[in-house]
Formats: sequence, structure tokens, C-alpha cells
Amino acid sequence: MNNEFSRVIDIVKIKPSGTRLETTGSDDECRALKTRLGVEGFRNLRMDVEITPWRKQGLSVQGVVQADIEQICGVSLETVVQHIEEPLAFFLIPEHLAKGLTDDEDEDMPEILQNGRADIGEIAIQNLSLGISPYPRKNGVSLSYVESEEAEEGQKQDNPFAILEKLSTPKSD
Repeated sequence: MNNEFSRVIDIVKIKPSGTRLETTGSDDECRALKTRLGVEGFRNLRMDVEITPWRKQGLSVQGVVQADIEQICGVSLETVVQHIEEPLAFFLIPEHLAKGLTDDEDEDMPEILQNGRADIGEIAIQNLSLGISPYPRKNGVSLSYVESEEAEEGQKQDNPFAILEKLSTPKSD
């Protein structure tokens, strides 16, 4: 599978003391991620992680992924620029050790090393995507209901909840 921000690591190339990986996304990668994530703009992609050996056969990855994205405000339809910064904290284990694990909702499952390799760039993008607002809103913009000024004073607009008001009003004898 060809990922937009592929950063494959190999367990044999990780030093016993750990390895630091600082990388940025190219313009082509950012364009591809813009399309994949369905945003108006995507730039300044950066990943900074520390990769250390974990329990003799696995790896621990700790760090951060960040990017600047542009989305359309759901209220004003103007462009909203957001800086997203998501922490990265996960474990990578060999495939043969993962077979006995069960998916427990309270704990994160480790990622799988396939043939001693894993694409931590793809994992980073998946984490980054969780920080993207599904309903972006520009600062200071609000959505509020305003009654039409065209309605005459004596004329009341239809209210779908008017029938409920009648049900809750106590009857007087």
C-alpha cells in the first residue's frame, strides 16, 4: 500500500539507546493528504518522535505530529485555518506476539511490526486526523435563529412546538 506520508522504520536499525526521527511532509505529500482528509488546505506537516526498544522484541514510539489545515466554516462559509498538534504514543510488536491479544476497549492495541518493519508515518496521519474538527467554525461566528421582520405584529409564525405548549398548560375549572 502506498501511503501519502510513508515513513517506514526497521526494528534492526533502531539503536539500543533509541533513535530520534524528525521529518516534514513534502508539498506533494501535503497535497495528497489534503485530498485524502477532505480539507481545503494542508501544509507544514511535521513529525518528531523518539523510537526506543520495548520488551526486547518491540518498539515504543513517543512524540508529536502537527500540521496547519484549512477548512470551510460551517456557519459563515469562510476559510478557517487551524494548527493541529496531536501526541503520538504507541507500541509496535512483532506479528507473532499479537496473535494472542484481544481488543480491550480500555487499552490501546499495539501496532504490528510486519517483517520487523512498520510505517509510522501512516500511524501519525491517522492520529492527526482525529484532531480535525468535523464542524469547523471561525472564531466569533455563531449560528442563531432570527425571526423574520416581515411577519406582521398580529400574525404569529407557525411554531412546531405550539401543540406541546397546549399539553403542558394546566386547565382551569
